[in-house]
Amino acid sequence: MAKICSVCGAPLADNAKFCEFCGSPVPAEEVQSAAAPEPEIVTLHCEFCGAELKPGTRFCPICGRSTEKAEETPRVEPAQAYIPPQNVQPESYSAPAQPAQPTYAPPAQDTYAPPAQPQYTPPAQEVNYVPPVQPQQYTPPAQQQYAAPAQPQYAAPTQPKAQKKKGKALPIILIAVAALLIIAAVIGCFVWPGWLKGGAKADDPILGEWIGAYSKFVGDSSMSDDQFSLTVKKNGKGVSHRDDFDFDMTWTLDGEDFTMQESFLGITMDYTGTLKDGVLHLYNGDPTDEWTYEYVYTRDGSMPSDTGAVTPSGDSGSKGDTPAPSQGGEEYDTGNFKVTAPEGWTIFPQTDVFSDDDALDPTRLYLSKGGESEWDLFSKPYILITYAGPRTTLWAPDKDFYDNTEDLEPLTTGSHNWTGFSGESYGTKYYFLFEDKDEVQYQISMNYETTAGKISLDDPDVLAILSSIETTDPEFTGSSSEPTPVTPTPDPGTTAGTGLPDIDRVNVDPPEEIEEFDWIESEDDPGEWIEMTDTSFLEGAWKVMHIYVDDEDYIVAYDLCTIDFVSENGGLTGTYHWYKYLPEGSEVEDESGLNPTEFVGTMYEGSYYGVNDEVGTLAIHNFWASDDAEYGGGTLTLEDGTEIYVYLMRP
Repeated sequence: MAKICSVCGAPLADNAKFCEFCGSPVPAEEVQSAAAPEPEIVTLHCEFCGAELKPGTRFCPICGRSTEKAEETPRVEPAQAYIPPQNVQPESYSAPAQPAQPTYAPPAQDTYAPPAQPQYTPPAQEVNYVPPVQPQQYTPPAQQQYAAPAQPQYAAPTQPKAQKKKGKALPIILIAVAALLIIAAVIGCFVWPGWLKGGAKADDPILGEWIGAYSKFVGDSSMSDDQFSLTVKKNGKGVSHRDDFDFDMTWTLDGEDFTMQESFLGITMDYTGTLKDGVLHLYNGDPTDEWTYEYVYTRDGSMPSDTGAVTPSGDSGSKGDTPAPSQGGEEYDTGNFKVTAPEGWTIFPQTDVFSDDDALDPTRLYLSKGGESEWDLFSKPYILITYAGPRTTLWAPDKDFYDNTEDLEPLTTGSHNWTGFSGESYGTKYYFLFEDKDEVQYQISMNYETTAGKISLDDPDVLAILSSIETTDPEFTGSSSEPTPVTPTPDPGTTAGTGLPDIDRVNVDPPEEIEEFDWIESEDDPGEWIEMTDTSFLEGAWKVMHIYVDDEDYIVAYDLCTIDFVSENGGLTGTYHWYKYLPEGSEVEDESGLNPTEFVGTMYEGSYYGVNDEVGTLAIHNFWASDDAEYGGGTLTLEDGTEIYVYLMRP
């Protein structure tokens, strides 16, 4: 019988002491003389079920498994197969550190005797096994079947490569997700922030600053020099700057239709208009009504090319022609004062917007250097003179409403002594001068630097104009510095010569009964309605009745009291003196012991607004005059929102 290496299974020479393939020593008892080998018949058994097999059998007749494949199952794995000398170097093999195993000897009986091996392993385990990749497998002679000792399973190198490929996919996925997020963010920057509350886009043409170009009554040709502007913000909010006041405002824009609501001391005012071709028109009433006031805005305050306004030449409009300008070198008398314009200056009279017969305004006059029409007042230097007599109060300019302000040195021109300051408003530079002497007030507004020219307080023409101002008011003739009354000066609280009833406005008794105010139940006005143009209409004492109503407008109580209005520092202070409280269905309550309540306020667009921080806001909107009495009406809005109706009368 030929000898076989117990370690690697290679055939050995009979006299070999070491295996010529793996170098393992051969036990001495196995070394024999070189005699001719005698063939030995080896009985084969199925590796899966142990059944006896005939030589050359390829499939087990008992379990049907392949006898060739059975040698490759992980249940009993052969040792490293024999490799011919030309492909495998003996020194590359490292023998495992196991003791030599004896050669397998099958049972001598002819009957079936299964080998001492593990029981049948389910085929599912076969899937996990990956056979090692070998250059060439040793195939023993068909008549022999070598059973090598069990060896550890070999892990195929292809598995870690597959894991490595999976690891590369994760960064690719992350990069793709990040790219999608960036694209979504870019799209979001243009889509989502662009749509704002109120229907405006981030690049909507209404957002930003709008500067007043001009304002006027719809049916009038003369334009005001009021300073006004808008700051239109996102979310339908903004600020309206007008007449030295800042108003919170809300707005909407629907196509070209623009609406705005101003809020001031709890009072709101609505405007409608259009935004078209970069020009914003706003109206505080019906645009077809000649008494509706119109405000026109542009981005830089420049005059729009097509304003839709009444032209200075009087070519259109329902109130007739604009007063013709007076050329330089002439003296002009407004009826309240007169002034002389030097050569090169033009005088522009103003129409009295409260007149029914297109009369000229006796209190205001423009003088423009080099101006040919009123449109030039927006581009060339000008001087505006405003007059106030004994019954009118002018507000001195407030430096807080202007930028880069600086006090001016006192200036004397002729009989006038001026004080004032310089300042800027939306890039326009002004001098403001003020004089209050002998019951006559003058205010000078001077736009002294424009793109078309420049003037100054050292300019001989300017000094000549200021020196030539002279009062001609019928109530107060003579110069403003040395008044010489023609008629006696009216006593305080009277209105001699004003067209209002000559009544006592100082000594007013408190009301005794609510029946004194029966006139409020009439469908007709108690007298002629008159626009309040200044604080003088309310000055003095009044009888007052408050009416309290419930949520369904049912009267629940009355207040009878008096209020005294006094002009102070350009404003108007109203002081309540309480008398008695008359609740419906209850006893009359005496309020004469209550402390007076003071409201501090001013006139604004024909109405009085006074505020008491602890009580609320008093607003007087209406004024009527009959032959022998005056009347007023408004509201008192308490801090908790309760609204009380207020009615005034005197004497």
